Amino acid sequence: DIAITLPPPRIHRRCCGLVVSMTLAPRWARGQFWSSSAGVSAAPMRPSHVGFGISALAVSVVIAVLLVANVALSACSNLQAAFDSTRSAATARSAAKGVPEEVATEGTAIHVCFCSDDPDLRPLVVAIRSVVASSDAPGRFVFHFVTTEDGAERARDILRLHLPGVRLRIHHNAAVQAHIGTFLAGSNANMGSSFSFAPYYFSEYLQPDRDNIASIISLEPDVVVQGDLAQLVTMDLGGRAGAAVQDCRHRYEDLVDWERLRKLGLASGYGAKECVARWGMLLIDVQRWQQDRVTERIEEWLVRAQSAGEPSLWRAAGAGPQAPWLLAIGALAEGALRSSSGDAPKAEGAAASTSTAG
Repeated sequence: DIAITLPPPRIHRRCCGLVVSMTLAPRWARGQFWSSSAGVSAAPMRPSHVGFGISALAVSVVIAVLLVANVALSACSNLQAAFDSTRSAATARSAAKGVPEEVATEGTAIHVCFCSDDPDLRPLVVAIRSVVASSDAPGRFVFHFVTTEDGAERARDILRLHLPGVRLRIHHNAAVQAHIGTFLAGSNANMGSSFSFAPYYFSEYLQPDRDNIASIISLEPDVVVQGDLAQLVTMDLGGRAGAAVQDCRHRYEDLVDWERLRKLGLASGYGAKECVARWGMLLIDVQRWQQDRVTERIEEWLVRAQSAGEPSLWRAAGAGPQAPWLLAIGALAEGALRSSSGDAPKAEGAAASTSTAG
C-alpha cells in the first residue's frame, strides 16, 4: 500500500466585502468539507448538501432560459401584429378609394424587381414589406427576385415564409450570369458582383414573363420605400427608355477617369461636371429599352474599358455598373441626361421623386 498525503489547500473568496476562507480537509475524499472563518469551525458539509445546491442552480438556469424564450416569442408576436395592422390599414385605404384588394390582372400589375446574390435576405424582406405597406393597392404588385441558381430554391422558401400573400417570382439564369461575367475581367475586375449588372438584363432574366411586362421598377434590395410606387408607372417618359433620380452630389468625373477618356478619344459629347443619375432605382420601359439597345451599349463601354487596359477607365470601385450605364445613355441621344434648358442633366428622361424610396 502506498499512502499519499496532500496538504490542505485553502481557497479564498470575497463575498459582500468579507474574505471567507475555506479549507479542504484531508478528509475531502470522504466528502466532509470544513469551512472556517476567523478560526471558527462550522459543521461538515455532506455530498447530499452539495448535490442539492447544484440541482437548485440548474433549476434556476432552466427557469431563466424559459423566461428569455418567452420574452423573445412575445417580441416576435408583437412584430407580426404590427405588420398585420399595417397591411390592414393599407387594405382599408384601398377599400376607401374603391380599389379592390384582390390580385390584379397581368394588365394592371406593377412589376418590381430586385437582384442580389447575397444569402442574407432580411433587407429584401424589409424592402418588399415597405412597398406593400406604403401602397393603396398592394394587390397590384408582382415582385421579381433575380438570384443565383444555387440560391433560388432557398430564397423561394424563405420569402414565401416571411411574405405570405405576396405575389413573388424567383428567377435565375446561369447562362446570362456567365455572359455578364465575361465583361468583368481585366480592368473591369473591380466593378463588383455580376448581379449589380443584372437590372440591365431583365429582358433575359424575366423570360417568359417579359412579353406581358410593359414597365419594370428596379430597386436595390436594401431600400425602405415610403411612398406608393404605383405613381411611377403613370409617369410620362416622353419616349425615353427609362427614368432615374438625378444626383448632383456626384459628377461624371467622380466615376470616370476623364483625362484618360479624352486620350482615348471617347469624351466627345459628355461633360465631366455633369450630374449623374442614380441607378439604384430605375423605371424601365421594357420595349423602348430593347429598341434603343441600352444593354448592348453598356456592354460596348465595358469592352472599351477592357481594351484600354490599365490603368482602369473607372476611377473607383464604387463606379460599379453606374458608370458604363451613364456613358451608354449619354451616347444614346445628344444630351440624354440634360434638361431641356441645357443646365443640370436629368436622369434618362423624367426624374423620379426622391421621396418615393428612402
